[in-house]
Formats: sequence, structure tokens, C-alpha cells
Amino acid sequence: SKKLGNIMNRLTVAVPSARDSKVRPVSIPESVLRARERKRNGDQDVEMEGASEKRKTEKDLMWENGGPGVYSACYKKLYDLKNKDHKFDVIPEIIDGKNIADFVDPDIMQKLEELEREEEQLQKQAEYEEKQAGEESDLDEEEKEFVGAIRDKKSIVLQQHRREKSKNRSVLPAKHKTRKSKEFKEALAKTGYETSKVNPTKIRTKKRMREDDSMDVDGESPKKAGRTLVKKSPHQEGLRDAEQKKMAKKLLKLGRRPLQMEGRAGTSDRKISEKLPKHLFSGKRGIGKTQRR
Repeated sequence: SKKLGNIMNRLTVAVPSARDSKVRPVSIPESVLRARERKRNGDQDVEMEGASEKRKTEKDLMWENGGPGVYSACYKKLYDLKNKDHKFDVIPEIIDGKNIADFVDPDIMQKLEELEREEEQLQKQAEYEEKQAGEESDLDEEEKEFVGAIRDKKSIVLQQHRREKSKNRSVLPAKHKTRKSKEFKEALAKTGYETSKVNPTKIRTKKRMREDDSMDVDGESPKKAGRTLVKKSPHQEGLRDAEQKKMAKKLLKLGRRPLQMEGRAGTSDRKISEKLPKHLFSGKRGIGKTQRR
């Protein structure tokens, strides 16, 4: 057809011509030929000889270690150091030119436990010697129970402090800590207070009156004596009567007059206004002569 003829006119078939009589056959490496031969024989897991393993990228490591949001890239492997073995060493913390690691004892808890065990042994030995000697203690049974309770409480507080100290978090300030009413009553009862009428949840709406205002000179209450407390506005504080208030207003107006004469907003107004701004009046013709512009 005509359309096919138009397309054929655009096509050109180029045949290369030999530049010389030298034979240049296809060059296939020996390792590739051996791999092809093994594949023909049925070996499916065929790898090229001398081929390097695929390098793992950061994306591959990310999916192997939890995925996005979990994996954190390690930048220490990118450090350029003289000794490559020092890349992943712990960086020392220096304060005031001193290494903190020099002042940390890794066996401090073990030593403390050994000291406590030694103290318990000495205490038991002292009690045993006291019984053997037949010496009577100066404390009665109630005092001994009290001493035992103090020691138990001390050990509980010490264990609680160790647990709290081992946590890696900031300490909550005391003013933000909340306590339940039951715990509050138990703490008061331990100190010896009566807790039957204690109700921490009840909101106190009425303030206590001072002892000086609760009774008048004659022994009567302020309500009976006809005394009334009138709250003054801030503008009337320190003014004795209406005459003094009037004089204060007059003095206030006199003090503002200089500022009002100069058109200032207040004592801090430092603006300098121009009567004839040059950019508005220079080069403008008025209602007079027109000989210059």
C-alpha cells in the first residue's frame, strides 16, 4: 500500500564492510563457559567463579533489624581512624578534664551487699554474746519491738531507694506527686495523729478568721458590733475622704498637662513630628506663582 511504501522509504539497512582480513571471534570467559556447562548438567545453584557477594545496603539492614522507625543506623562504621578496630569503642565522658569511668566502681553493689552481710553477722554475734553473758538489756519488750520496726522500715526504704535509683528516668518533683487519701491517712496514723475526722478530698470553702478579728474589744463579734468591711477600689486605696480624693484627681490632671500640651501619648512618647515633611512639600506648586515647578 501507499502507507507501507512511505515507511519503507524511511528505512535504511546498513551492512558493515570488513576493514581487514583479521578474524575477530566472540570472546567468552572460561568461567562463564564452565558455569553454562554446569547449568546444562542440572546444577541450579550456579555462581560465577570469583564473583563477589552483594553488598548490603542500609535499606537491607533496616528491614533485617525491625524496619522503619525501629532500626537506627550506626554511623561509627563510617569513622575514618588509623586503627579500624577502634571504631566501635565506647567514647569516654570527660568532665573538668577527668574521665568519669575512672570514678565508677562496677562492683559497688556487690561490696555493699558484703558489708551488709558482715554487719548482720556482727549483730548476731553481739546478740549471742549478750545472751551468753547473761546481761539484761535496758530496753523493755515494747521498746525492743519499736527498735525492730525501725530497722525493718530502714531496710524497706533502702531497698526502695535502690529500685528507684536503678530506673533510667527523671525524678518527679514532690509538688507534682499525688497521694491517695488512704495513703495520706496511713501516714498520719503512723506519726500518731487521729485520722477519724480527716477527709483530704473535702474542699475547704471558708477561710479561718484571725483570732484578733474574731472578737472585738468588748468581747462582741464584728457582726454584733455593727462593724462592716468595705472593700475599696484600687483608686481609693490610701485616701482618707472625698476631699483628699478630689485633690488627688486635680494633681493627676496637672501632671498630665505638659504632655497634653506637646501632644504626647505619655512619658515614654519620644516621637519628633515634622511640621512640613520634605517629601510631601518639595517640588509642589501652590496657589501662587507658576514660574517654577
